[in-house]
Amino acid sequence: MTISEKDYLPISEKLLDRAEKDGIERKVVKLVIRKNGAVLVLRRAKGEHFPDLYELPGGGLNENEDIFAGARRELYEETGLSVKEFISQPESIDFNTISDQKKCRGYVFVVLPRENDIVLNPDEHSGHKWVSLAEVDNLAMFPGTKTIINKVLKDLVINLNLK
Repeated sequence: MTISEKDYLPISEKLLDRAEKDGIERKVVKLVIRKNGAVLVLRRAKGEHFPDLYELPGGGLNENEDIFAGARRELYEETGLSVKEFISQPESIDFNTISDQKKCRGYVFVVLPRENDIVLNPDEHSGHKWVSLAEVDNLAMFPGTKTIINKVLKDLVINLNLK
């Protein structure tokens, strides 16, 4: 189910209003990029917290930024890819940040990118790979990231009859 561009702002406003009411202090976006049955993961650079862990593309929303604009911006900043279409409603996942224990809500999207070469920001990431779901469990990454990938893709396969 592709999300229509006319629905971006109403969906974003509803989700961000809910986060405000829930006392969420930080909002982030994470993107599950699928290609030929694999998922794109990025390896954190040596100078970053938790170097060499793999993660999904994404990051924090800027002030007054809607979640769709934030997702587009983060994907481009981290990979040089642009969003062709959002193919799932964003999943909301709450957690406390490791660094300062702030209440955080992550909005996880499954997106189809436009075909481009991946160009990483070397200050943030030192590598990338496309991995199958079977490979996800063997990667060095936060357990929550593995949960996100498995849950979102399982739901996507069920709801869209993808393999």
